Amino acid sequence: MTKKKLVDLASLDTKKKAEEGAELNLLSPGDGVETDIFIRLAGSDSDLFQETQSKLINKRASRYNPSKPFAPITNEERINDTINILARCTLGWKNMVLNGKELECSLENAKMVYQRFPWIREQADAFILERKNFLAS
Repeated sequence: MTKKKLVDLASLDTKKKAEEGAELNLLSPGDGVETDIFIRLAGSDSDLFQETQSKLINKRASRYNPSKPFAPITNEERINDTINILARCTLGWKNMVLNGKELECSLENAKMVYQRFPWIREQADAFILERKNFLAS
């Protein structure tokens, strides 16, 4: 029988690293090649992600009307929620250029980038949900 390795939980602390953020190196949507664009994102275990998600859920719950049948979330609402969460979890970026000008990292610009470029939104969304991206290396 093989003895299992003792694991220190501190080495699996995704919350700590999720709070600090990790860098996503964007891949070109055409060929999957790494670009020189990096986005620093807080992870899904961060307080920032959890609080933003809770606010969106609570806002939706406050609109609940028991006299009306259940209305599912529309695709547009789901995309808008994703954009809002990603924008709030964007801690910074490098080499983000739009129309020949360096784009300042701000909440408004992050929302615009995630709305205008679905391929960036998809990569960022997958990245923040993948806990292995937020393990200390």
